[in-house]
Amino acid sequence: MSRVQVNSGFKVMAIDDDPYMLEIAVRLLEQHGHKVTPVNDAKTALFLVPQVAPDVILLDISMPVMDGFAFLKEIKNKPRWNRVPIFMMTGNMDRESVQTALNLGAVDYLTKPVDPVRLMARLDKLLKARQQEEAHRGIAWGDRD
Repeated sequence: MSRVQVNSGFKVMAIDDDPYMLEIAVRLLEQHGHKVTPVNDAKTALFLVPQVAPDVILLDISMPVMDGFAFLKEIKNKPRWNRVPIFMMTGNMDRESVQTALNLGAVDYLTKPVDPVRLMARLDKLLKARQQEEAHRGIAWGDRD
């Protein structure tokens, strides 16, 4: 029988090419007890996902080399990682970007500058619901797939 791990924080991967935005996200999340892996490009993030095994990913859209949409497509095609919730945090406010992100599998879309209270409320709600779902199914938190 699997035991459920009690964990006050979650593993979050934050992907953004803007060092200032990345630092803000890291500080905010760490203040709330989460372990954060900051990554400044999506291509590197794809390589790191299996090593980090994040509970959630915060993702910018506009980045060089690989944009957030390409990352979303790639991660959603990986059976082990396609259930990891992805929050878009971007300056792109147009309807097409929002629709594309949600169609590709993003669970939420927040525009920059991101309201810290709104981000933490949405993130905590999603992660706690996911933890309860997995506990109900008898999966120890972090032992997915």
